[in-house]
Amino acid sequence: MVTAAATAGLFTMATLSAVVAFVTWRRQVREQRGRWLTELLRQFSNDRSFKAIRSDLYQEERCQTSALLTRKNELKLSRAADQALTHEEAAFLMRFDNYVGFFELIEHLVAGKQMEVSDASAMFGWYVGQLVENENVRDEVAENFFPVVELARRMGYRHEAAKALGTCNRLIYEAASEASLDAARFYCECGKRTCDKQLGVMLTRYPVVGRVYARRHEPKPGRTAADRA
Repeated sequence: MVTAAATAGLFTMATLSAVVAFVTWRRQVREQRGRWLTELLRQFSNDRSFKAIRSDLYQEERCQTSALLTRKNELKLSRAADQALTHEEAAFLMRFDNYVGFFELIEHLVAGKQMEVSDASAMFGWYVGQLVENENVRDEVAENFFPVVELARRMGYRHEAAKALGTCNRLIYEAASEASLDAARFYCECGKRTCDKQLGVMLTRYPVVGRVYARRHEPKPGRTAADRA
């Protein structure tokens, strides 16, 4: 007959074995995660086309990216064949698209809980900041790479994210007006890390409101949400 002491001993041994197995598994997961993050950062750092874009964005307002995006938007209106982007300019903007697309992937990983915001911010936060600090670049990101706006918001670029969300809402308003809709869903422009709210707004109200905020997210009188960043 198994005594109570023996039973307790077996239970204790089983519990200790489970704890040791869990600690070992968690350490292995951390090590694998660390190797994966290191490889991701290595690929980002060593990619030649990414290096070219990073180097250009260092120039801030004087960067070629900003100038080419302005030209591209002007060409949308003129469509003059003699003013078209050169092959080299088009290739540069394609590299820029690929560069920003990388951060769309990072946002996908963060949103899917496959990557911590803290890790993404530590490794790539500065580069994401570059994309939302320059006005021309930020407008391009807001129009064509919305997940990067979400990533910037998560990383705490509240002031810049609020501006980008404002650009998104203006584009939504223009598209809804062109489609003769009565109302549309707009993003809250508070720029808070945890706010991903959308609100239904009548189009007749949007030009009056100017900026869209969820309830209790409105800035105090005389201050904008960006001022509180």
